[in-house]
Amino acid sequence: AIGMLLVVIGHITGVVVESVMHKENLARSMVTGFKQAPASTPKATARPLVAALMLLAMLGFGGWWFTYAIDRTIDNQNWHIKLETGIGEEPHVKFVGKQLADNKLWRDECGACHAVFYPALLPTRSWQKIMTEQDKHFGSDLGFDAVTTEAILKFMVDNAAEKHVVEAAFKIEQSIPAGVTPLRVTETPYWLNKHREIAASDWANPLVQSKSNCAACHADADDGTFEDGAMHIPKAPAKVASAPISAPPAAASKP
Repeated sequence: AIGMLLVVIGHITGVVVESVMHKENLARSMVTGFKQAPASTPKATARPLVAALMLLAMLGFGGWWFTYAIDRTIDNQNWHIKLETGIGEEPHVKFVGKQLADNKLWRDECGACHAVFYPALLPTRSWQKIMTEQDKHFGSDLGFDAVTTEAILKFMVDNAAEKHVVEAAFKIEQSIPAGVTPLRVTETPYWLNKHREIAASDWANPLVQSKSNCAACHADADDGTFEDGAMHIPKAPAKVASAPISAPPAAASKP
């Protein structure tokens, strides 16, 4: 981001300097398409109709993409939710980020009860505390044997937040005070600050339901990369209005 900012500043500075040196408004030339030139220079022919059509096409496609296509699936151009499970269909644009180290034992054991949280989301001391206090695992007892515990903990330590394998890991690790050992990702200062503007209605969305449901908004949550390009807050499904129940017809009285 800093590099991009420097490029922008350099570009603007260059335009200003060149405009002063050549005594010509280069910014205006970028808009009009014309620059100062000797009288003998052939004049370009303006094509306003072509320019207008290109502009309309660009605006039309942009409007269609950001208001319609980006939230649709490729099969029938509509966003679905399975009401019985509360799980939406996967967006048609699959984000593929950095390939991180994986571990089948960790994924099988931890994923048997809840969505897996990649080790990069917490520091080493947090994972060590979680694995040491297995009998206090948020009201459950993990019950791992020594071999399983050692194997899973090694994977966690090798890929913990201090390793900075992804941007989110670096920012999470930097935000946690040295004497603090969080046991939940959602308790880390970086997570709290990053999600501070999420509306209560988004958390109540049946496609989200919980702050620990990272995959609801992060397409790469299972991979652990948490790139900005893979983040999208889903829209809540439209509520189906129930038909009014009419009263049963009155029984006919006997003559």
